Amino acid sequence: MYKGAVILALVLAWNCGAAHAATTRITQGTHTEAINGLLNAAGPGDTLLFEAGTYRGPFRLDGVHGEPDLPVVIIGEGPERTIIDGQTEPASGAEHYAFRLENCSWISIGQFTIRNCWTDLVLAVNSSYVSLDHCRLEGGKRALFAKGRDSHHFLVEHCAWEQDKRVWTHEGDWSWEEIHHGIHRHYNGSIFQGSLISGVFVIRDNVIRNTFNAFRLSPVEVAEGDPLACSNGEIYGNTIFNTSDNVLEPEVHALNLHYYHNRMVNGHAFISITEVGGGPIYVYGNTAVSLPESEDGWTIFKISSNRNALVAPLYVFNNSWQVDFDMVGSPRDLWKDDHVIHFNNACFSEASDTFGIYNLGKDNRFDYDCSNVPFPVLLTGQGHEKHGIVADPEFRAPYENDFHLEEGSPCTDRGMNDPTVILTYRGKAPDIGAYDNGRLIEGMPFRYMDPQAEVPFRERPRIVRHRWEGMEFSLWFSVPLTRASVDGLKAVMQNGPHAYPLGPANLSEDGTCLTFATRPMERPRTRTEAGRVEKTGGERKSGDQKKAGGDRKGDRVDAGPPSADGDPADLVLSLSHRPIGKNGMPMTVWAGTIPVSFEDAVEPIKN
Repeated sequence: MYKGAVILALVLAWNCGAAHAATTRITQGTHTEAINGLLNAAGPGDTLLFEAGTYRGPFRLDGVHGEPDLPVVIIGEGPERTIIDGQTEPASGAEHYAFRLENCSWISIGQFTIRNCWTDLVLAVNSSYVSLDHCRLEGGKRALFAKGRDSHHFLVEHCAWEQDKRVWTHEGDWSWEEIHHGIHRHYNGSIFQGSLISGVFVIRDNVIRNTFNAFRLSPVEVAEGDPLACSNGEIYGNTIFNTSDNVLEPEVHALNLHYYHNRMVNGHAFISITEVGGGPIYVYGNTAVSLPESEDGWTIFKISSNRNALVAPLYVFNNSWQVDFDMVGSPRDLWKDDHVIHFNNACFSEASDTFGIYNLGKDNRFDYDCSNVPFPVLLTGQGHEKHGIVADPEFRAPYENDFHLEEGSPCTDRGMNDPTVILTYRGKAPDIGAYDNGRLIEGMPFRYMDPQAEVPFRERPRIVRHRWEGMEFSLWFSVPLTRASVDGLKAVMQNGPHAYPLGPANLSEDGTCLTFATRPMERPRTRTEAGRVEKTGGERKSGDQKKAGGDRKGDRVDAGPPSADGDPADLVLSLSHRPIGKNGMPMTVWAGTIPVSFEDAVEPIKN
């Protein structure tokens, strides 16, 4: 990981013309204040390399700025070799951060183990374009906490975060109550959270274990709802084990929140939409399982609207659940909200006699779902689930987190196509559940939504999804592009040692999708083939054992980040120039789904 990250940092610097970018090596034993001096002297494209060893910190950066796509890179030699140990006891209000950034921008932090730093591991105050990647994170209320309206654009990816095993097991005085608001309340946090920030965050491909919440996106230190803190966010590709409270909890207000392709294993509540205003919220392609030995599970959904209610839809589609509890928790008379659109979901409940849902709000729609237990009369009596299926969805091996459908599943080709939220499917109709024809369902790609409030930035177009399908390669952008800026755009795809020129760019009518024609080429390796997803092995069970758990054991679940089958790995895209958004902003590679360089197209290397 270390070598690849350093190379990527150097490639970014080279492609962006950092003629004077420098690498400064920091050695164990260097005084903290001396390190802070080096950090604060860094400029665009500079790399601060922490050599193997243990450092205490805290490291403070004030007014340190990279430039667009030319960040200041703060990097270790890998989590196994470079450790920041704050030597601080867990507490609320402590200020021994690993890194504290104030009035900073374009900062990338990666390849560290961070532990014993409280109350938060990394604090960003009025800072933007901050990335935290490939780190092992231990403890802390929050892995990354952002404050201030000038804070925006945060990326947390490929990290492993664990708070404390007792947060899940509730040993001794570690009860839910004491963690929620008692003596251990400093664990009531999230991998990322903001206070009066301007939004835009990407949290992807992380492994989260033994935490109170995984994604608690409620605004902090705000008396009233903040329309910006939880706006324009993407949470995808994460694997989450053992959540003592809520896995996803966007409290008070959410705008344009995309939660997809996450794998959840054991949790008190998986999706909590309580007292949330705003919308839209998209929940799709997720899986969740309650393992047989887990006793803390309560509900898939918590949905209430006593004070705040959604004004735009909550889309819940093509998810797969295998649980030993109801769809909604108790008291059942509280769980309702308006504008819930629920379809193509597959659920197997082992300890319930009904699908759940005990109240309906305005404009609720339930249809094309599959449940092994009957749908309630509340739904069927009001015309919902006309196309719903009461049957075992026949997941392949849910206790090993394999929610592919078995051959002959009643969910195959039985879903509904809604082109407003489903990008593509394979077959006569979408399958019901998270997987469509063996691949995670593709919802509509993220697109930045104007919050109708003043923010200190204009959104730069970034690649939010890419797909190589047949003879076409497609890119989707967060904001629409101008047609003039893609005229004459040349593109070359690097696949390992080989380079392939792509055909002319074709821009979609709405300006958000670029498609290139390709020629036949060597099939790129998938993420799985490249070893990015570790298989857990173990013999698959079927029939009654699949439903009841059989002799399965503990955490026998894939611990690596999920990926869609067939997603190419090791690809680098070279573009001749930067496309421009209709808002006048040039494209950025920040948080893109594929590495991009900007240089003249080159002739293909001969095989």
